[in-house]
Amino acid sequence: MKPLSPPVIPVDVHDFAPTLLKATIFNRDGVLPKTHRLNRRYVYDYELEFIIFSEGAMYLDGKEYPLQPGDVVFRRPGQITQGIMPYSCYLICFDLTGTSGKSIETYDFNRQTQFQPYYSCPFLDGIPTIFHPDATDHYQAVFDHIFTERINYHPFSPVILRSLILRLLHDIYQDITLHRKPVPNSPHYARLKRCIDHLHNNFTARICLEDIAKVTELSPTYFHRIFTETFGITPNAYLNHIRLNRAKELLVRTSEPISRIAQLCGFENPAYFSYVFKREQQCSPSEFRQRHSYL
Repeated sequence: MKPLSPPVIPVDVHDFAPTLLKATIFNRDGVLPKTHRLNRRYVYDYELEFIIFSEGAMYLDGKEYPLQPGDVVFRRPGQITQGIMPYSCYLICFDLTGTSGKSIETYDFNRQTQFQPYYSCPFLDGIPTIFHPDATDHYQAVFDHIFTERINYHPFSPVILRSLILRLLHDIYQDITLHRKPVPNSPHYARLKRCIDHLHNNFTARICLEDIAKVTELSPTYFHRIFTETFGITPNAYLNHIRLNRAKELLVRTSEPISRIAQLCGFENPAYFSYVFKREQQCSPSEFRQRHSYL
């Protein structure tokens, strides 16, 4: 089997209207022998899996990925996949824009059907094949909610299922893009994960490049290079991203003076805080507060 290439179509997040096609629990632990390979198959629609238990792996487009409990797998139309036992998981298949005309009552992901377009946008393109979120309990709860809603299907289920899939996609976006976590298949995953955790836990303190590099046990120059290559922004820009997110929360939820908020978010100089804030948000901290709060 060779991977196929469905048409690549640009899509805007406003066009997301996911329709559930399949929700199931796959569990062959103890039924199939270890290292047993399931039949290879094409992926015709969008698929998400949450791994419940695993001592196995996942083959996808010529690469084998080890699986661990809590992993989330994202598959796109045109790919070739094969499970390697043992593992168990939740599986959902969905039509991203709700335009395929496929029926939830007759859908079978093992049966040949028309490929859904391969949709492309920064939101989707940034999701890796496999990633391991921190909040695995939350992800399992969302997958289970989708599964439960499917087996108790009623006239309003399509609305609930659409909202749940959108919530799932949103949470993935937050974990991968907004929090900019390194993906597990990165060769520097462990070091960068320590760095990200350190920044989130210490953003209120004074932090310089040498301090962050020391956490990763890399030289400042080499650390700066691999961080920027991995995330597409510099360590300082990432740190400012964390600080500004916290500042926005304090601006709209409290009446603290802006100079105090700057200090609470790790900016020693209120003028520099205002400069960075306006550069990133296209408005001053006080204008942001006026737009989003009523104090």
